Amino acid sequence: MSASGVFADPANRRALARGRRAMDEQARVFGAFATAALGAADPHEAAGLAQIAYAYANRRHPGLMCSPSLERLLNDLGRAHVPGGEERAGRGSGPERILHVTTQVYATGGHTRVVERWIERDDARRSTLLLLRQEERLPASLRRACDATGTPVVNATPGDLLERARDLRALAASHDAVVLHVSPFEVVVALAFADPAGRPPTILFNHASQHLWAGVGAVDVVASLWQLDADDAVARRGVAADRSLVLPLPATPRALPPRAAARASLGLPADAPVLLCAASPYKLDPVLEPSFHDLVATLVARLPDLHVLVAGPTPELGLVPDHPRARALGAVADIGPLLASADLLLDSWPASGATMMLDAAAAGLPCVSLGGGDASVALIRPPAGLFDGTVTNAGDLDELVAVTAELIADAPRRQALGERVRAHAARHHDEQGWRAALEEIMAAARTHAGAAAVPADVAPVAPTDSEAVLHLLSDAEQAFFTPYHAYAWSSADLPAAARPADEPDLRARVDAILAAPPAVAPRGIAAPAVTVPAIGELVADVRRRVAAAEISSCLVVVDPAEVTAAVALLEHALATGPDVDLELVGARDLRDVAAPGDVVLSA
Repeated sequence: MSASGVFADPANRRALARGRRAMDEQARVFGAFATAALGAADPHEAAGLAQIAYAYANRRHPGLMCSPSLERLLNDLGRAHVPGGEERAGRGSGPERILHVTTQVYATGGHTRVVERWIERDDARRSTLLLLRQEERLPASLRRACDATGTPVVNATPGDLLERARDLRALAASHDAVVLHVSPFEVVVALAFADPAGRPPTILFNHASQHLWAGVGAVDVVASLWQLDADDAVARRGVAADRSLVLPLPATPRALPPRAAARASLGLPADAPVLLCAASPYKLDPVLEPSFHDLVATLVARLPDLHVLVAGPTPELGLVPDHPRARALGAVADIGPLLASADLLLDSWPASGATMMLDAAAAGLPCVSLGGGDASVALIRPPAGLFDGTVTNAGDLDELVAVTAELIADAPRRQALGERVRAHAARHHDEQGWRAALEEIMAAARTHAGAAAVPADVAPVAPTDSEAVLHLLSDAEQAFFTPYHAYAWSSADLPAAARPADEPDLRARVDAILAAPPAVAPRGIAAPAVTVPAIGELVADVRRRVAAAEISSCLVVVDPAEVTAAVALLEHALATGPDVDLELVGARDLRDVAAPGDVVLSA
């Protein structure tokens, strides 16, 4: 939990608590779909229901980063229906061939930029780009990257999930490695690469680190943007530490127009201070206080000469105040003039923008950010020390205004920060640094080829502040997305008998899944310390595991002399959220009361 700053504001604590409560319900829905998948006799139906569960979780975060039970199901299905073969023969002396696999690519957003920059930079290898579910035209910038490097673009052929998995595996067999840039719900890759026999090494580029994703059991190496994400892949997804590495976002310094010309083209005064923000509109939704709208309004009110440019949202969205010195520009094809005109980058709020921060860093533009620095919000706010400490994190709005004013007034300091962040970006994210990190990833993939494994167990944890904010943002954008939408979205991947005939049939099928009693799960057993933190953590752990259908109840074992104290602490912890089935016993040793099949949560 955040202890100070804007996240400690009482209104924001209440909002985050609402987010956590909603995520408990979303975990229940995810668990119901997962239980249905686990109970399906038809392999096509089991795979389709698993995809429905992940598709629901992708829009409605359940507070989980990995589902061991669904990973085991998909891995078993893949090994049975998309089997491996003999070891692949060497391909001779030609350059390595890399298969980049995406679900979809988009005209905007960092995900597509990474794919195109990877293809452009990795000129020691030959790339192929596979699009599993592309619905729109290939973005022009990605098309140019593919054309310039001779990269073939392949669209997946239609078919059921198992057929598509077999096609993917067959295409991968002619390559030396596979890089997955897929959406978190993409069960096809989990099926295709479950069996390690004869397949090339698989690398997942972890661009959706904040989501629950499918395929942990099919990925040999995870490449994350930041060390925090790499650590989370170990702690919350069960990936071995030596297979969870960092591959920084690739950045390329762009040729910027002259500052005076850029400002003139934008109608900006030659000498006025300018803040730039660029973000997808959902990252600016008003789910916390202050809203992004109020943040910008405060900045322009207190700093009389300041201009704020915001690329991404359009004026009619109301995310930027209607003010002569604050402008919502909508989508911008070329941000070069914006970077050339700005003095500082204003980080998006409440969700940060990693790709934009890096583009600004490569242009020598330091950043000011609200609410960053705390580990509990590192998924959505800049962690302390980011970009060699050049990001200035402010705890609250008053501090943000103050540090912005100081940096605007102190040109030498601002320029020094700009040079430092530019040097950091060049050292770690430009050609040489990024290539060195890439070669480490490729070497690790060769070393650990076939090492992907279904995690034996991943202890759920209470949702972090970051995850609660992500839910609030998703709820603002995706409130319409219900369990019925998740089922309808994937119904074409189900066998004909499981597809709804009409809307009443759809509702009846989903209602039956949600109302079905959960599968009989084993009992948990724990021997926590009789303290407020330990009991609180245990109850949160039990709630998450029960929601994920991993356990049905929990036997809590304490020293007989501490039973009375434990009762009071358990009652207090249970009063803060959904009820779960707990039994308390007094015993000297957990082993004295454990039964075969019990899942030990703590000892």
